[in-house]
Amino acid sequence: MENYLKPSAENIKQLQASKIDGTVTMLNLLRFRDIADYSEHKNLQPETEILGQEAYDLYGKFTFPILKKYGAELLFKGKTDHFLIGPEAEKWDLIL
Repeated sequence: MENYLKPSAENIKQLQASKIDGTVTMLNLLRFRDIADYSEHKNLQPETEILGQEAYDLYGKFTFPILKKYGAELLFKGKTDHFLIGPEAEKWDLIL
């Protein structure tokens, strides 16, 4: 499975050029590592290993208040056991 974490400059330009009139809803399908990987961000690495879920919770603690300042709101946070439509082999730890 591919990772889609960083939008490209072209993706951002296309979104800005679309001049969307209304709200944008983003769906995050999250799967956590057993142990958080800070190999690309050593400056953020805690002193002891933490679970992927714990790392995401820390990220959210600092990120969600910033997003809220810009008008973002969390509509749903939860888990699912199945899809109505979608690949049955895919499993997600958290859906936002």
